[in-house]
Amino acid sequence: MNVALFLSRKLSLRQTDHTTSPGVIIAVTGIAISLIIMMVSIATITGFKHDITVKLLGFNAPVSISAIDYSYTDAPTYPGITLTDSLRIEISRIVPQAKPAVTITVPAIFKTDNAFLGIALKGLSEKEQWDFTAKNLEEGSLPDSDNINEGIIISRIMADALDLQVNDRILTHFLINNKVKTRKYTVTGIYNSNFSDYDRSYAFIDIHPLQQLMRLNHLTGSNIELLGITLDDVPETAETLYSELLSQSINNNSTTIRQVTTVYNNASNFFNWLELLDTNVWVILILMACVSSFTLISSLFIIMLQRVNTIGLLKALGAADRMIRNTFIFMAMKIVAKGLIIGNITGISMLLLQSYLKIIPLDAATYYLNYVPININWSIILILNIAVILVSWLILILPSHFVSRISPAKAINYE
Repeated sequence: MNVALFLSRKLSLRQTDHTTSPGVIIAVTGIAISLIIMMVSIATITGFKHDITVKLLGFNAPVSISAIDYSYTDAPTYPGITLTDSLRIEISRIVPQAKPAVTITVPAIFKTDNAFLGIALKGLSEKEQWDFTAKNLEEGSLPDSDNINEGIIISRIMADALDLQVNDRILTHFLINNKVKTRKYTVTGIYNSNFSDYDRSYAFIDIHPLQQLMRLNHLTGSNIELLGITLDDVPETAETLYSELLSQSINNNSTTIRQVTTVYNNASNFFNWLELLDTNVWVILILMACVSSFTLISSLFIIMLQRVNTIGLLKALGAADRMIRNTFIFMAMKIVAKGLIIGNITGISMLLLQSYLKIIPLDAATYYLNYVPININWSIILILNIAVILVSWLILILPSHFVSRISPAKAINYE
């Protein structure tokens, strides 16, 4: 049997008057609070990053393909791109999991009797592309088969700016081939993603009216979005796809180059902002580690001072310093265990309450979300607990050497 572990179980953390030492209480509280703060910080930051990324993917495809024609000497043009059978086969070969979807994004102007607004009108061709808009729909419904050629979805910001309601008709002006064309659409729905940077610009419509307006066939659009690609696969997929398509254009002596862009390109400022949040997490983790370490070391010294007579007696009986040190380290780890139990119960309860009830709100105009997002990752919580245990053990090794400085004769008579 491990003697140090046996002694640590027998020795109580309580004082001679059977009350818990204030130092022990402070240490348990410090470890519990530190764990709660670290747990909540990680869950909040990862939740925030997840929810913002979902919004970014709602407005930007993971990977998209467009065409640039370099045959003009003045400047390259964007003639549009057609999802031919050969291109579909090539995409399927390189990215088997991707589903190509033809889209059109065209600048337009909404005009009412009292106001006008410049927007980007995006035509969608696949049902999956409407999922994000449907999830954030505030009023009305998506265009159905009866109004697919004239139904349009606008944002709450646009509706407020133009004083529009569901079922209102709105004039939309386009500049196509240096000619102004006007169409009248019916507002079938109003969405609100709380992402003002995009809500201010994007309205959605079925792709077919835009293809008719621009005299394009049903397989041609301004770009081809590849759906179903995970963010982790985006960089490698985009690089491989661009390389293959470029080689194909060179081999065919084509002046039209297929350009591959990603959500990271289109929303680089937001992803750079999200990366900065990781720095905040590390700062919080380091600060909380310092706080818990300080309280733990203090509690160890308090425990040893309360047990000076015991240390002297053990030394007089021939116990080695190492065994005595391990005894008090095990006693201090009991404090860590209590702090972890309290911290886990309290922290996980707080996370579950916020996750399901969304008790704590946020200013959507500032944070793009109207509540504090929570992402509970059980593996991260487990790793965090293991890390606290390991770090605590390592931190306790150095102050435990205080035992070797205690004289048995003086320790036995210590009051």
